[in-house]
Amino acid sequence: MYKSYSMKYLSLSGKNALIAISLLLSYLVSAQKTSDSIDIFLEHKMEQLKIPGLQLAIIRNGKLEKLNNYGLANVEHQVAVKTNTVFSINSMTKAFVGVAILQLQEEGKLKVDDPISLYITDIPNEWKPITIRQVLSNVSGLPNNIDNKEQVLGDGSEEKNWELVKKLPMEFSPGERFSYNQTGYYILGRIITKLSGQHFTKFIEDNQFKPCQMTVT
Repeated sequence: MYKSYSMKYLSLSGKNALIAISLLLSYLVSAQKTSDSIDIFLEHKMEQLKIPGLQLAIIRNGKLEKLNNYGLANVEHQVAVKTNTVFSINSMTKAFVGVAILQLQEEGKLKVDDPISLYITDIPNEWKPITIRQVLSNVSGLPNNIDNKEQVLGDGSEEKNWELVKKLPMEFSPGERFSYNQTGYYILGRIITKLSGQHFTKFIEDNQFKPCQMTVT
C-alpha cells in the first residue's frame, strides 16, 4: 500500500479546501456552467491553494449531474485520485458529532444548555460553566489541543494531550467571541460515549451512517 501523502497535505490545508468548496458553490449558483468550465475552475483553485487531490459530486434536484476526480492521491508515487480513493474527512466529523449531540437531546439524555461539567468531571474549574451549546458553536473559549502548526499536542497520545490542554489558559471568556476549536469537540465525543454507552464513532455509525446507507464512510 502506498502512503497517502495527499491526506497529510489535505489535513494541513483543511481551511483552504473549505475555501475552495465555498467558492465552487458560489460559482455554480451564480450561473449555469459547463462541465469543462467547472473543471478549469477547480484545477485553478487546486493549484492556487496547493490542494493535491479531490473528488467532486454535484447533485441537483436529486439527480447526479457531475462526478469527477482531480489530482493525486499519492504525490510521491504520482497515483491519481480515483472514484474509490479514500479521503480523511477530518473536521467534517464535527457535523456528525453535532447531529449526535442533538440525537441524544431528542432521547432526553442531555440538553444543549447544560454545562459540560454535568457529564465530564475531570476538567479545570474555569471550564465548568461552559455549556454544550457554546462548545458546539465554537464560542467556548477553551484552549486548543493543537499547536500553531496544527499538530496535536502530546505526540499522538490521547491521555497526554488531555492532560496538556487542561494546563493551558482559557483563550477568552465563554460566549465572548468565535474561535474554531478542537478541544471542545473532543469533549463532545466523550459526552456522546458516556451517555450512549458506546464509543461515539460507533454511535454515529449506528444512528447516522447506517440509516442513511453511508456504507463507505
